[in-house]
Amino acid sequence: MRIAIRLLLAGMAGLLVSGCGFHLRGQMELPSSLQALNLSCPEGDARVLCGKVRESLQQASVQVSEGGADAPTLAIGGVENSRRAVSLDSSANAAEYELSRKVTFSLTDAQGEPLIQPTSLQQFQSYQYDKLSVLGKEKEENSIRDDLDKLLATEILNRLAVYSERASAPAAN
Repeated sequence: MRIAIRLLLAGMAGLLVSGCGFHLRGQMELPSSLQALNLSCPEGDARVLCGKVRESLQQASVQVSEGGADAPTLAIGGVENSRRAVSLDSSANAAEYELSRKVTFSLTDAQGEPLIQPTSLQQFQSYQYDKLSVLGKEKEENSIRDDLDKLLATEILNRLAVYSERASAPAAN
């Protein structure tokens, strides 16, 4: 009897959560006009970010190609990295650094007309620096850059979703 009540409550909670529009973080639905996209990526450091964007698009059920398809094109620009000291220790050495990654992207339709003008996005994260464990901090920096790429990929998809909501909204009279 107790098991049946627990199952019933779990089922009701599941229905409530699914009925309110809840989605797991990183899962997003894009409209049918963006279900096929060409992804244009520059060489170099932006390739890692492009991989994250590609994964996010595929999770959103978007068919991604490198070009040639008669579909809108999401163009990822170069990625800019920066690192700056944000605090100093008593010896005037850097005690904390801030990493930032900045990317520019744009969306054009199949005819090359802009749908989203070139837009810059930037993410920051700081970390404590210890000059005695340089190798460990180098790994931490790489991990932070990976996290920043995931955040930027999510933000790009959010911008695509906002664009598509705006484009599909009826014009106000």
